[in-house]
Amino acid sequence: MSDRKRHITIHNEDEAFAFLKRALEREFEDVPAVVEFKDWPVLRIRLEGEGYDSTITPDMAEAIVSLQHSINRTYARVVKQESTARSLTDAERHELQFKAKVDSGSSLLEVNLGPIFEKIGLELVQKMDPTMIAVTTIGLAVVAGSTVAYRAFLKHKSEGKELEEEGKKAVALSEQETRRLEILASALALKKQN
Repeated sequence: MSDRKRHITIHNEDEAFAFLKRALEREFEDVPAVVEFKDWPVLRIRLEGEGYDSTITPDMAEAIVSLQHSINRTYARVVKQESTARSLTDAERHELQFKAKVDSGSSLLEVNLGPIFEKIGLELVQKMDPTMIAVTTIGLAVVAGSTVAYRAFLKHKSEGKELEEEGKKAVALSEQETRRLEILASALALKKQN
């Protein structure tokens, strides 16, 4: 394999799905893709009201810790082929650690996950073919930062339950979102085959 690389910069969910589709069509088979995430995926949670001025609740803190544990487990599974994060070294844990920023005036919590997925992609270079690196890296970012995935989760949770008509409209998936979920399902199926 040559040292040629294709540099891909992803700024948002639309671009992520477009590149994921291209990866599934084996466009990156011959030339490895180095994926950079620019200001995406960013997890943003805004809490407003009395008592939320640059603060977070214990439940929010627990959710942040849970997210960090999930990232560590994902890294262990994808990069090290280990079932738990116990195999991570202190240095790896430190590199995967994110910082949650809380703005004043309300509690806007912001976590930029892009650098973590870039690191995962770089760690996979010697372990996977170029297509699988692109599918895995972009696929993980899509799952972590996608409003489509979140809405699909809400839709799944709402099925079989009595919801007001307005609630059903809020979680209904558009045709484009349904197509994106099909792309994501194809990526997951490809990952399972390899």
